[in-house]
Amino acid sequence: MVRRSLGDGRVVYDGTPAYVRSACEASLPRLGTDHIDLDYCHRLDPAVPVEETVGARAALVAEGEVTALGLSNAGPGELRRAARTAPISALQSESPGLDLDRVGSAQPLGPEAQGPCPAAHTS
Repeated sequence: MVRRSLGDGRVVYDGTPAYVRSACEASLPRLGTDHIDLDYCHRLDPAVPVEETVGARAALVAEGEVTALGLSNAGPGELRRAARTAPISALQSESPGLDLDRVGSAQPLGPEAQGPCPAAHTS
């Protein structure tokens, strides 16, 4: 998910719709672009339903700020709930090899399985 610093050295993952929007809008000028091709949600915020986070990201797709959505480290249930909210184009796992159960559950939903994300373990 979107990392947000609390200013005291702590970092939280914030999946609220307001923060998802503000993070995307702040990223566009830093990236020097008017849209993001693939917006990955690397960590889900356990305090926010995945449907709310993905719904906010889907609104960014509808507005043209994002082209496609991806999820990292989502379990089969989370992936299914997310896919009912908006199309999920890519799925990534931080493990060295993708979990066959996770990939198998993703196939009917259509995402492309990506390899491991080595940077996913950084804080």
